[in-house]
Amino acid sequence: MKEKEETFLLLFFLYCRFSSSIQMNNMTKIFPYKFRKGQKEIVESVSNALGAGEHLVFESGTGTGKTVCALAPSIEFALASGKKILYLVRTNAQEQQVVLEARKIMEKLGKSPVPPAGAASPGETALCLAIQGRRNLCSLAKEDSELLHGSPEELSLFCSQRKRRTQDALDIGKQAPEKGCRHYARLYEQDMREAAEFARRHLPTAEEFAIWCAKKGTCAYEATKLLLPQALVVVAPYIYFFEPHLRAILLERMGTGIEDLVVIADEAHNLPDYCREIVSGELTENVLSLAEAEAREIGDPEVKEGVPASAFCQRCASALRQLCEDWIFEGNEDGVVPPGDFEAMLMSGMRCTSNDLKKICSALIAIGEAVRERRKAHGKLPRSYLRHIGLFIIEWTNAEPSQWAHLISKEAKKRKMEVYCLDPSVAAKPLLECRSSIHMSGTLAPLEEYR
Repeated sequence: MKEKEETFLLLFFLYCRFSSSIQMNNMTKIFPYKFRKGQKEIVESVSNALGAGEHLVFESGTGTGKTVCALAPSIEFALASGKKILYLVRTNAQEQQVVLEARKIMEKLGKSPVPPAGAASPGETALCLAIQGRRNLCSLAKEDSELLHGSPEELSLFCSQRKRRTQDALDIGKQAPEKGCRHYARLYEQDMREAAEFARRHLPTAEEFAIWCAKKGTCAYEATKLLLPQALVVVAPYIYFFEPHLRAILLERMGTGIEDLVVIADEAHNLPDYCREIVSGELTENVLSLAEAEAREIGDPEVKEGVPASAFCQRCASALRQLCEDWIFEGNEDGVVPPGDFEAMLMSGMRCTSNDLKKICSALIAIGEAVRERRKAHGKLPRSYLRHIGLFIIEWTNAEPSQWAHLISKEAKKRKMEVYCLDPSVAAKPLLECRSSIHMSGTLAPLEEYR
């Protein structure tokens, strides 16, 4: 075990896209420390993979300098080639570590030769920019506890409405309205050059930039978005790449196509499970109860002739309880539902066909969209539990058993249904569209998860 930890074995190359010979002499000139044992091999391998447009997976123990060993050659490659780097992390602490290493590299860059003619200049860009979600950076979220529990989609819609109201008011010379956003108004009125200079000179962590923006009275999240085109390295949580909508927005903001992107995935042993979970869906007993209350609050509209939305929610809850009785065996907390069993229960209870069930789901989604619009108009988080039910049932019925598992669970008497993705490549495929990707961790076993 000790020998394994000390040699920092490079485990294997994954999905090589170009048939070019690997030259092991591409040593980075901007590595900010004296090399320790094993680090040269990692840096060389990363450098060669980037030059050849390959995807590299390597394992190296905790404390061996994986972050800087991947970051330094990636920055050197990006400066010379004009590519952008997206460094993906699982936690905010990991994000901070990347920024700290980038600062060391920036110090070394000041003593290094100028990049080749035509290449990006480190003096014209922010070497590294960290971004987090609205929950962490949005000033309004810190003032309203409801926003802290919003999904990325809900928060995006909420924010868009607030920004639109604010900008409309400012365009005609008025102050931000009550249901607008004063932090965005302040940003809208300010020159971004000061923020850009602060980011370029200091390479702040997301938390440090949020504090700086708070002192200026501006929105850290929106300010970070405006600075993204100037960043050579963007450090972000996994979701910014693996959630399709967020990925498209991020790449547009960065000003790059996916084919010109280098992705570095830290703690990559988490990726298989993460990729499964991000495309999986669930429906809980609590959501069904909240949906029933939502239906009654808006007058309990019908989703089928003679069937109010609240009655359908009750039927779903009854079916969930029955599935738990049928398929969670003694001593277990979860079980597998045979394909079609849940749908059959709903159709039997509602006396409807499969086509009727699809129409019911469409009705729930339409009702839910109206609820969201109404809540958005009142300056509230645009959430609808009825819409969630409609979308989930469609996802459940369309899931192919070869790639998805239909699961139920009962933990602490809380029942839940889940459409669980069995194949992480469903979410991970975009990695193959990148220029290169570097995957690293201290524990990558079992390696079969990466094939």
